[in-house]
Amino acid sequence: MACSRLISSFFLVWLVAGLTVVQCAETESDSDTVDPYDEQIERAFLIVHKKIFEPDVVIGKNMTVIVSIYNAGGSAAYDVTVEDHSWPAETFSSTASEARASYPRIAAGATVQLKYGVSPLSNAGKAAFQGLPAVVQYRPESDSKDVQLAFSSTPAFYILSKYQIFLRSLLTVGSYLTGGALTSAKQWSNVSYMFAAMALIIGGSWAYNAFSGGLAPVCALEGIQLPVA
Repeated sequence: MACSRLISSFFLVWLVAGLTVVQCAETESDSDTVDPYDEQIERAFLIVHKKIFEPDVVIGKNMTVIVSIYNAGGSAAYDVTVEDHSWPAETFSSTASEARASYPRIAAGATVQLKYGVSPLSNAGKAAFQGLPAVVQYRPESDSKDVQLAFSSTPAFYILSKYQIFLRSLLTVGSYLTGGALTSAKQWSNVSYMFAAMALIIGGSWAYNAFSGGLAPVCALEGIQLPVA
């Protein structure tokens, strides 16, 4: 009986020791493994966002383009260059030299901005315009020869004519005067057709009554009333 208990005790001690050794080995193995995600966070990582400053883009008026570069990584980015050539010459007038910039270093958590102007020449009334992204090149570490690329967002917008801006202003005033009942050009057009139809009906009724004897049109000439032939 005592011998059986002794054997059981030795077996339990051996089992616990084996499990402890295995767990220690797994822990050591996990500590030696480098998580690629953690390694990427330690390097520079640039996020690029492009937007149009003006709420309305109008033909013939300058619009401001803002390209923001944010370093979301854990270290500085080096030799950063940004270029944005997403404005076709047939639609926009721009200075190409203003659409590029370079930065020797962007610290972790820092943001830099490139601002420049372009002027729309055409495309009014067509579909929304959406150009190409701005392209950013940088080195994620100071001693790295690897060059990383980052691309900006591509905002979409409509190019309006001055007439469209004027018409929208009129619709805004009309909506205010009608208490919000008429807010679009189509609604105003329908109301105009309705009033034109009413005027045509009233005018036709008056002309019918006038020429059928219900109303005797007269004209005044030197105080004498004469029937109209």
